[in-house]
Amino acid sequence: MSSEANWEKIAAGKRTALAESIPTQYRIPQDKIPLESQLDVTTWPKESGWFTPNELEITESTASEILNKVASKTWSAEQVTSAFCKRAAAAQQLVQRLSVQACGYASNTYTDQLSQRCVL
Repeated sequence: MSSEANWEKIAAGKRTALAESIPTQYRIPQDKIPLESQLDVTTWPKESGWFTPNELEITESTASEILNKVASKTWSAEQVTSAFCKRAAAAQQLVQRLSVQACGYASNTYTDQLSQRCVL
């Protein structure tokens, strides 16, 4: 096997592993995936119908707005983490930008427990 074919095989394996590492609840349903010919997917989160209004509001908020809403208990840290993980997973599936997907490591319960001990 040539070195070119070898790196291509390794890269394909890594892409497959990364795709499989995305939690099931963050995988875009096949009927929501845009056509390959659609090069600009920046409006897809709003137009797809896959995100809830709350998820869109969270992921489009500033850090200060998020801190205020978590501090006032309008949003939980779990909701914020989940919304951003879903959006990051969507971006990965649409444009394949990540080399490592870490949302599986985010413990939403732990994040909420930690936020309750912190002064925001």
